[in-house]
Amino acid sequence: MPALQLSKCVKCINPITDNGRIVAADLVVIWMNETDLRVVASIYKWSDSIVTDCRFTSKAYLPRWFTDFVYECYEQKSRGKGGNPVEYNLLKMRINSLYGMTCQKPCKPDIEEDYESGEFITQQINFNDKYEKYLKGINGKILTTTDARGIELDGVAEDRLEPEAGNMLRISLDYTMQKYALQMAEKVRTEKQADKVGIILMNPQNGEIYAMVNVPEFDLNQPFMLNNEETGENLTDEQRQDALNQMWRNGCINDTYEPGSTFKIITASAGLEEGAVHLTDQFSCPGYKVVEDRRIRCHKVGGHGAENFVQGIQNSCNPVFIEVGLKIGVDRFFDYFRQFGLMDLTGVDIPGEAGTIMHKKENVGQVELATISFGQSFQITPIQLATTVSALVNGGRRVTPHFGMEVLSAEGKKVKTFRYNAKKHIVSEKTSQTMRELLESVVAEGSGKNAYVEGYRIGGKTATSQTLPRSANKYISSFVGFAPADDPQILGMCVIYNPQGVYYGGTIAAPVIGKIFENILPYLGIEKQ
Repeated sequence: MPALQLSKCVKCINPITDNGRIVAADLVVIWMNETDLRVVASIYKWSDSIVTDCRFTSKAYLPRWFTDFVYECYEQKSRGKGGNPVEYNLLKMRINSLYGMTCQKPCKPDIEEDYESGEFITQQINFNDKYEKYLKGINGKILTTTDARGIELDGVAEDRLEPEAGNMLRISLDYTMQKYALQMAEKVRTEKQADKVGIILMNPQNGEIYAMVNVPEFDLNQPFMLNNEETGENLTDEQRQDALNQMWRNGCINDTYEPGSTFKIITASAGLEEGAVHLTDQFSCPGYKVVEDRRIRCHKVGGHGAENFVQGIQNSCNPVFIEVGLKIGVDRFFDYFRQFGLMDLTGVDIPGEAGTIMHKKENVGQVELATISFGQSFQITPIQLATTVSALVNGGRRVTPHFGMEVLSAEGKKVKTFRYNAKKHIVSEKTSQTMRELLESVVAEGSGKNAYVEGYRIGGKTATSQTLPRSANKYISSFVGFAPADDPQILGMCVIYNPQGVYYGGTIAAPVIGKIFENILPYLGIEKQ
């Protein structure tokens, strides 16, 4: 059902809501005619518009506990008839006893966990299990008297235990921002013929996740229908299951990747905090840097020439960050890895979060340290990078990314507010302020200029990393940005996997976040400066 309808269904069980809309609920679907539908509507106090819209599908959406009565009928009948579907008369009698209404056509019970947003929220609903103890209600029962054959006796009173509704879960996911992020992800995937696209929008101050998109997505109402060209008809059972497992993955949480130059935010923060680099330090980029027996190239073949550290981050110059990483050294670099939280899980309230894949410290030499410094030869998840960058620009507090905000009773009263850990002082406020200014200059003057939004102060960093094996010439393009640059209230990240044609992050990923910011900053009430 559309969001407007479902939000008015005040009795649906286990609803999960954003700021005002019910985005998912456990429901049962009963087929009935319009007359009966209006009776149910009067019981649940639905508006006429809901009845009108429901009428076109002849579906009435009732709470999941209603299925207990349907299956009770089904089981009683199937014991004696070899599992045949529940007969019309038996179900009609049950509906009549429950609601005092006449069922004029056979009712076909069909249990669904209905997600009104379809593909709109896909993998994010997986946190349902974490909050099940808050959402789960108590089933109702009808106790009847039967003879020895199990047939109910007429004229004998029934005892009834009324069902109790579960609580509601309010989440941070914002319907409007999720919808727009999904549109932008689908647009850039189509334009670049990419394998997939992931987008995260979150509040860097407290970790609330406003949107999380992975395209291609799948319809939660049809979770076993493959979302690509494969129909499954030519696949073996094992191949089909593998394809489904891949489709169900939440790439923002479950999958790791080489972050590339967005990781230079971490290297720069560690270098500034350690005192290994200063803004006025001078560097020279001939287009490569020789480390031991390796010649590691810059993305600009001819080199950037003479530049200071500010210009180095604006240009996303690999030799500059190799030098900074080597100055920090292996031991201290790994100390900062732990200090920034990169070796731990973020704690996001979605199952299956993957951990960072990093060299053992004893196996890291100068060449490995050089490549780590500009974001290659190790892997992290998108949510890990977004969370770490949030901490480095919010004043040094590492927040816990999350969806769950509070539990409300069926009457709307607050039952529980969730609190999340925040690790303070992972960097100094001075370093954090410097990073905000540096990253703002990247968008204003450097490689991230395609994320610029007129009237707003945007900070961010681009990345283009090559996947393994390098000989395959496949790339991952990404951009992480935040706004306003002087007081970040929103952080956005876009990752594009294997784009065709032009693949530079500053060219194809930065505009995605820029366009999203252009639309959602006014929506968030953030005024132009």
